[in-house]
Amino acid sequence: MSDTLDIALVEFPQDKKSLVTPLEFDTDKLQDGISVWTAGFPGLGNDPAWQLGNGIVSNGSYFNLEMSDSAHIRVIQHTAQVDPGSSGGPLMIKKGDSYFVVGMNTWKALARENANFSLKAADVKAYLNSPKKNEGAASASSKSELKKVAEKFREGLAETTPDSIAQYFSTKMVTSYPEDKLKAILGAVSSYTASVLRDAYPIAGLKLATADVVRASLKKPAEVALGNVSVSGNKGTATYTYKKQTFTTKWEKYPEGWKITSTDFIPEEIDKDGEFVSSEAGLLGTGFRILDLSECSRLELMAWPSLNDPLVFTDEASNQTRVTTYTPKARFGFSYGGFLGRFVINGVELDFGTCPMTDVIYLNKSDGSNGTNEWLDDETKNFSVGVTYNIGAQCPMAINRLFISPEVVGGVGIQAGGIGFATKLTLSPSVNVGFILNKSKILYAGLGYRLCGTPSSVLSDFPISRYDFLTTKLGFIF
Repeated sequence: MSDTLDIALVEFPQDKKSLVTPLEFDTDKLQDGISVWTAGFPGLGNDPAWQLGNGIVSNGSYFNLEMSDSAHIRVIQHTAQVDPGSSGGPLMIKKGDSYFVVGMNTWKALARENANFSLKAADVKAYLNSPKKNEGAASASSKSELKKVAEKFREGLAETTPDSIAQYFSTKMVTSYPEDKLKAILGAVSSYTASVLRDAYPIAGLKLATADVVRASLKKPAEVALGNVSVSGNKGTATYTYKKQTFTTKWEKYPEGWKITSTDFIPEEIDKDGEFVSSEAGLLGTGFRILDLSECSRLELMAWPSLNDPLVFTDEASNQTRVTTYTPKARFGFSYGGFLGRFVINGVELDFGTCPMTDVIYLNKSDGSNGTNEWLDDETKNFSVGVTYNIGAQCPMAINRLFISPEVVGGVGIQAGGIGFATKLTLSPSVNVGFILNKSKILYAGLGYRLCGTPSSVLSDFPISRYDFLTTKLGFIF
């Protein structure tokens, strides 16, 4: 086995060799644009199926250090069809009626159109003729090699994107999650991982989703330290320490290298809401992103300090003048509502407060001056209650765990109390800022402006047709 070339040598049983007609190698330099063919048995459903693909050479001598694991080799980039399960199949050219092997299909670039890569036939042939071709099998599961890979995994935990550790998870691991665990993992994916899943790369997406959860369970991944490493055959174990806890990660040797088959970095316990109990996994992601809270509800406690000056109304008669002063005060309330899709919110609001009223009657004297009939002075604490239905638009955004949501909400309702019974209309722009606790729980505070109008009175004259408030609120999304 060669890890740097990603080649495993398989020997046919002696009694089967006569059934196989080998293809010949062609090690001549390939010209860009030449037609090439791929062959293999990729999976179709649950069964492998024969497939012959055709394309051209895009770059006959492509180099990328990451692909070759520091082995300075060049590969063939081509457009012939390669699907999961085709790895290790031949890349061929056709001369007359015969096919010749010019490479071995090895890598496929995700999120690229027809960007497939093959080892050159010359490198494959050189390995087959090498006296050291069998030495890799003896060292493939060595403790030192696993320790090196396990250390790379530890370093990748502190990287900013999940790609750095997703590559270490085995397909066997990510396709064997029980249903509840799979739902919890998919519910905690970052926006980057979600885009990969939407692009129809399920295995790559599951590996990235697993990486999201592992990284979310660690507040300070740089503090993770590699502990003991042990190997038995093609299986191994690596332990890590973090905040006085020990985590065990099991590895297995595959043709493409050491891969993780299980790890307790992913919490086992899942709560009734389908979230990991002991992890910080939730609305994860780095940088700016738009959140989808369409399945959430919210509860808000609110206070509205009045922005109005005292309102004075004068009523003159033949022998007296009545001056009524209303002094709007702060109102208080709470609302409960939900999210109708990503950008629409609605809810019901209850508010209450006072608007003290002072009556002063002036007696009109014959000399033209006014006197005051003091005993008619009166002050009433006009307590009122309002009920409003609200609907509006919002844009919930996040930067890491910082929650930001500007919103504009309109409402229609009624208000009843000592100064009348009236319909009311409200308009409330505000900005909410908070912290994302986990997948569907956000604590926030808001500040804004509220315009209230009373277009009609029902049972009595409502003297205040418009009043303005400063909006302050404390909310919880769940």
